Amino acid sequence: MGAKTRVALEIENPLGKDIAVSSRVSNTTNFVVEPAVIQIGPYATTTVHLEYVPSSLNDAEATEVSLTHPELGSWEYL
Repeated sequence: MGAKTRVALEIENPLGKDIAVSSRVSNTTNFVVEPAVIQIGPYATTTVHLEYVPSSLNDAEATEVSLTHPELGSWEYL
């Protein structure tokens, strides 16, 4: 259909230990978060990528993205 588009999302680990943040997208047909599981060192910041691959010329395609950690809660992107 069209070209892939990637957007960088920066997330921070405010904890003094390594963490693994999981990702979820509501529209898995057109969107993916890479990597799916994000490893972040203590007090570090990392960048993940949200990739969009269009599948329609006429319809708006959207998603909700959630990056979650049990202690830190969720980062929500609409």
